[in-house]
Order: sequence, then structure tokens, then C-alpha cells
Amino acid sequence: MQISKKRHSFDYESLLDVKKDQWILTFQIPLYGEEVFFLDYRDAYKGPVKVNGSFYNKIKQRHSKYYASAKSLKLLEKHIEMLAIFFKFYTQHKKKLLPKKLCSRGKQTNGKYRGICKILEINRRFVWKLDTNSDDFTIDFKLSKNRHFIVKALDLYFDHYKRVNLSLVDTSKGSNPSGQPIEINLFSNNCTMRPQQKQPSTTI
Repeated sequence: MQISKKRHSFDYESLLDVKKDQWILTFQIPLYGEEVFFLDYRDAYKGPVKVNGSFYNKIKQRHSKYYASAKSLKLLEKHIEMLAIFFKFYTQHKKKLLPKKLCSRGKQTNGKYRGICKILEINRRFVWKLDTNSDDFTIDFKLSKNRHFIVKALDLYFDHYKRVNLSLVDTSKGSNPSGQPIEINLFSNNCTMRPQQKQPSTTI
């Protein structure tokens, strides 16, 4: 995980519960033990997004400590908001709830496809790209002239990707040199459900 220039590495377990519209991450943090992050994306198109678990509060506190500007904190919240929108759309796709012809088939060039999908509920569209040479898949939400929320799925192994990158990219002048003020890199082997406990909630 990268927030501005700070990088953090954790072991984790992940579960995407498409029945409850919830993304759950369990982190093993050195010297702290286990932390849980719950993202409830049922109302992602309506807002606000509900975040449960202590991990978000810890990240928010550390983020505020090192990067005290209100703009910086809003970037963190925007990243979580876009995560919720992405998972909501993906869940609708899995449940076959999306209208037909919502996504264009896309143009093909040297094994690389590109198309556009629409999210009708929030009047927003995103670009998707598929490289059939490597099977890498990318989703690009344009948020403003210089800011994008990008999902990259890399290293396809049978029926799942071994690496998923979720990043908020800022290409404006004077932004973080890497262009990514917030980035989550997930390297996965498998997903395991953990017993769920009720957590205090935070709404953003």
C-alpha cells in the first residue's frame, strides 16, 4: 500500500461477498496483530460509503499525521469511494443485473482491445482495456482532467489474477512524482472467509 510517498507492506486475506455487497480485508500487521477492513458498497451509487473496522481509522490517523492538508485526506476518501463504485459495478455484472449493450465491444489492435462501459445510475463511464497477448485487464475511470482511478489485473493464473493494482493517479504538475498519491497492490494466492464480527462503522 502506498499513500503519497509512504509505503506499507502487509500479509492479508481477502473476501468479496457479492451477496452482501461487502469487501473484507484482514491484515496481519507486525507488532500490532490482526486488523480488519470492511467496505460496504451496497449504496455506492447513492453514497455515502460505509467503512467498518479499525484499519481504516488507523490509516486515516497516520495519513493525517504525515499529510495534514485537507486535500490529501479527500484523496484518501475519494479512493475508497471509487473502490466501492468499482465493486458495485462488478457485483452487478456477476449477478447479471446490468442492461444489455451497456459496454461497447471495443476496437482491436494487435491483440489489444479497448471499449467503454456506462454506469447509468451515476451517469459515469469508464474505459476498459484487454491485452490478449498477456491477458492483462485495465479499467480507467476519468475523474477530472488530471486524475484517474485505475484498476489493473495482471498475471492471470487459471481463473484468477495473481496481482491487482488499485490506484488513484494524479498527473497534474507538482503532484507526487510517481503519479500515484494512493495505491493498493494486492498479490494473491487464495481468498479465505474469516468469521465476521460486528465492527464500529465510519461513513465517508
